[in-house]
Amino acid sequence: MLQRGSGNRSVPKALLIATAVAQLIIRHGSAENTQEAKQGDACSAAVYIMQLANSIDEQRTELINEISKANADMLQLETALALPQWKTKSTALTPLIGLVLAEQQKLVSKLATCNKAAADAARSANIQAGRNWAVAELAEITTASSAGTAASTLTAGEKVQDTATLETIHGDTCTNKEAGSIAKAKTGVDISALKTLTLFKLRQHSTAANRKICLGHCDHSATACTTTATNHKTKTQSKKFLEEDKSETIDMQASAHSQPEQATEEENGKTYLKAHKRHLNWRLYNFNLNKPCKATYTSLGKAATTQTNEPLRRSVLAVIKGPNEKYDTDNKDQQKVINTFIESNYGKEESDFKEKVWNKIREPDFSYSIGGKDFKGKITAITTSDHITIAIGASGYTAPTSKECKETSLQAKPTPEKCQEDTKENECKKDKDCEHSDGKCKLKEGVKAENDAKPTNTTTSHSFVINKAPLLLAVLFTLLGF
Repeated sequence: MLQRGSGNRSVPKALLIATAVAQLIIRHGSAENTQEAKQGDACSAAVYIMQLANSIDEQRTELINEISKANADMLQLETALALPQWKTKSTALTPLIGLVLAEQQKLVSKLATCNKAAADAARSANIQAGRNWAVAELAEITTASSAGTAASTLTAGEKVQDTATLETIHGDTCTNKEAGSIAKAKTGVDISALKTLTLFKLRQHSTAANRKICLGHCDHSATACTTTATNHKTKTQSKKFLEEDKSETIDMQASAHSQPEQATEEENGKTYLKAHKRHLNWRLYNFNLNKPCKATYTSLGKAATTQTNEPLRRSVLAVIKGPNEKYDTDNKDQQKVINTFIESNYGKEESDFKEKVWNKIREPDFSYSIGGKDFKGKITAITTSDHITIAIGASGYTAPTSKECKETSLQAKPTPEKCQEDTKENECKKDKDCEHSDGKCKLKEGVKAENDAKPTNTTTSHSFVINKAPLLLAVLFTLLGF
């Protein structure tokens, strides 16, 4: 228990001090972890921007991976539809094709935009990373100290020059640094949290002593300096006379500021480098703002058990009512039928879908032979080429036999013409459709009119059958806009 008196005021004071210190530590730690702190020097900024470019490329890869998920589901569904054990259950599987197609189209439609935006942004970022890297290495240029050049006389007007050499022309400190030692630049790159990007340049050293490269002096004392000319020397000192300049930045706060301008035609017309800063700002800004590669594949289990998923509902209606049935959200009876179908075939939760559909497709082993090739194992192991073979083999197509080929023609053979002109009169009159007049056998006018109105039979039976499942899929593609 605290004692009353003056001592009790020291407790809250101590707490306040401790709290203040803790806040300072937290703020300091937070500041060191900001995107800007990772660009503390040219070398760190070079590594940071290279990682930024990598993170942009990774977003493109992530989108492609999402498309691959949709492709894998489509492959397994179509293969299942082609296998004999699932043909009796095609009504339940077919709507899922439409569902995956809708998801697939959503992702693929973003890919072209994503590819261009990511390639442009990463290219500009890598150019700037190279510039920052060059600054880090060129800032290490160092003159070499020399023994000096001695004077030859002590006469007035004598000039003594020394030849300067460079000890370091192109530093490699940044290149040879281990990634972990580069100011926390490699990890935690987040373009969405980036406020400013630092563009490093070179400038002359801000410390005056570093700019004093030449030194003239007498390396003796007293009379030795006044009597002996060779004691006077001009020397070059070892100095780093350049340093990094981090005064130039570009604004990356997409949500807080107006959009940067694109490079003008005049700038683009001169050189690409002339427009580099504009390109860098505009491309990174817009990539951050528009997120062209951000899209995820809704898992089939989740999508199939979502009653409000319109592509699913339209697919279900096409399967159970036919392609001519109009989808009407105001038709309560129609919507109820769709709801019942979804719940009974796919369930209410993802776990229901897994139990009712996915596990039954993916877990059992199957065996199937087409054209002398045996397919065995799980459906998840089916490759694209195997899937195509199975799908074609099970599509219902049968090649025409030689007999059918003989009987089938694009145009039927014409029957012999009736009432030919040179038919003798007796023979002509034997046919009730003919008459003989003006010395010729002719078709009666009434019979001619009747025959002209009849269609000509030009074909016989066709030699292949199309399963109803592919036709239904074609209808689905049309309804869903593919």
